[in-house]
Amino acid sequence: MRRTQIVGLLLVGLFVGGCMGPNLVIEGPGGELAVVLTADAAYDMFPEGGAIWILSPEGQPMHELLELREGESAAVHDWSPDGASILVIISKEGEFGFPEAWRLVSLPVDGSEPQEILASDELVSSPRYTDDGAILYVTTEDEENVLVRVDPRTGERVVSAVDVALFLRAGAQTYVLGADGRLRTLDGEALPLEIRCSEASCAMDFAILGELLLACDSGGRFIALVLEDEPRLLQPEVDTVPTLYLVDLLDDSAVHIASPALSPSFAPDSSALAFVAEPLAGERGVFIYDIETQIVRSVPGATDAVWVRWGTSGILAATEQEDGTYLLLRWIDGAWTGIYPPAE
Repeated sequence: MRRTQIVGLLLVGLFVGGCMGPNLVIEGPGGELAVVLTADAAYDMFPEGGAIWILSPEGQPMHELLELREGESAAVHDWSPDGASILVIISKEGEFGFPEAWRLVSLPVDGSEPQEILASDELVSSPRYTDDGAILYVTTEDEENVLVRVDPRTGERVVSAVDVALFLRAGAQTYVLGADGRLRTLDGEALPLEIRCSEASCAMDFAILGELLLACDSGGRFIALVLEDEPRLLQPEVDTVPTLYLVDLLDDSAVHIASPALSPSFAPDSSALAFVAEPLAGERGVFIYDIETQIVRSVPGATDAVWVRWGTSGILAATEQEDGTYLLLRWIDGAWTGIYPPAE
């Protein structure tokens, strides 16, 4: 089987992912992992059905939180600050196999009753907890993309921003990327970042693939983003190339990191940026960019990586195998260790 290329991964995310985007893993405060597994307990980049599971830090299945109903797909998005619950988006398949309804659900990790935050026939994306336990998410209301804040304890709901393609959490700060490609604070202050794209494409691309395309460091100074650079060759036709840039909001500067690339993720201390790239004369894998030295180094052993995330206890990644299955990896003691599926 010919393995997926980076450009192909983005296309699959848009057209095969059922408007759910990639199935990424989130890490809890104790190193536990939350993930969607298929009905036969396999990890898949774009699963259909299955169940939401909690795995141990070593990748051992601990308990099933929620079995999905027929026609449902799901993705896990964030772990609450107190470690008690996770945020999940569940979509319901409609006519022609496309989603027709979405639910935003808070799942207690102890297996108690789920709390439905929102049920909508409009796309719901990018849910995140705030430091005080409220929930932020993006959806469409009256044909406008809005950022909504909900307090799950009281049910109080406020529209915090309009004209939103995506938002980014950086510590106590929240940045909003408008559908016009401009970055601003939640208070409306313009920031030195603007990208060129149509409002419709920005909203859809970032709603579905945002977690593979943008990242913000914990201090709110750096933004890593993947943009589809348009080729200058007009004939014969060639593919656009996903290119990774690092923007310094403090210095109002940007540097080109790699191309093709995707899945940027900052170290918790903001010292480095992990990402997936495919060198011209090499294999797709995981790389790390040192922000101070501006040096890129390979992290060998994650051949054919499809995403990478820098969690609370280190680096996690997923790789595509020769037979089309996937392996979850954790960087432990200077080497990659396969953690799921567990070794027999």
